[in-house]
Amino acid sequence: MPSQSNIVLYHGTISEFQRIDLTKCSPYSDFGKGFYTAISKQQGINMAERKRQTSFRKTQKLMQMRLYVYKNIGDFGDITIKRFWSADVKWLEFVLGNRRTENFNHGYDLVIGPTADDKTNFVLDLYLTGGYGKIGSSDAKETLLKQLEPQNLGVQYCFLTDKSIRILEQSEKEVILL
Repeated sequence: MPSQSNIVLYHGTISEFQRIDLTKCSPYSDFGKGFYTAISKQQGINMAERKRQTSFRKTQKLMQMRLYVYKNIGDFGDITIKRFWSADVKWLEFVLGNRRTENFNHGYDLVIGPTADDKTNFVLDLYLTGGYGKIGSSDAKETLLKQLEPQNLGVQYCFLTDKSIRILEQSEKEVILL
């Protein structure tokens, strides 16, 4: 992992905010209820576009997209970090646990790993409906992981606690209107 000062993180949204409020984050997400950022600018823009599309379907209003850019990330210090280097069985079980349980208790302040994007969501949904065999079976998990192999999964950082959020709040922040 590069030193934190070299990391640039992107958060795409339609919301304007000064401070990160974890109570406004959605449950049932890949790594839990938290503030998600990406290491790729395009991934951050895609995040904003998905939120705009979801909002438009509900309100029929086209919202302004924002890309929050966090630079010069401070020292991670004593926060607990879980890092997934690839979309393997352990990553899959972790993601499924979080997506099935509103408050899946894994005890980490920050989780870093592959992003389940829209294509990945389709594959996960097929797994969860038994499309690859009995849910939970090693055969079904292996089939799901084989479906994910050709996908270029981005990397996301999920900040899950106020302790971890302080790192972002102390960094240099830029907001780009898209």
